[in-house]
Amino acid sequence: MTSPDVPHVHVRLSSWEWGCCGVTPAVGESVTVALTSGLAGDDEPFATEPVVDWRPDLELVGLPSCSAHYAPVDGDPRGRRLRLYGGWHDESRVIPRVEATIVTCTWYRRSSGAGRTHPGGSESPVARRTGR
Repeated sequence: MTSPDVPHVHVRLSSWEWGCCGVTPAVGESVTVALTSGLAGDDEPFATEPVVDWRPDLELVGLPSCSAHYAPVDGDPRGRRLRLYGGWHDESRVIPRVEATIVTCTWYRRSSGAGRTHPGGSESPVARRTGR
């Protein structure tokens, strides 16, 4: 069921994640992904709200708007902001999944000389949670 009051959550979809398993989704397409996370930098424009709960035994963090996988090797995340990633791979015993719709897609050209101007470079579409 989709709810109109589901919070807007930014999720990064990286090309390395999609390159092995399929085509990077386009704007307007929906995907269901495993939700993982990492610590956000101070200048991260799409960082989450601070972590409110952490279960290192389950590799799971609780945020005000959702839950996500978090590697305990990165330390205690409580009170810190995270960057969320969506992917195909299950990285822990508990994997929150979200259905998301791609709302923006930005392609970055690699400077290594390969020079791709289409999917397959270092792209990271941004998706939003739609209500699952």
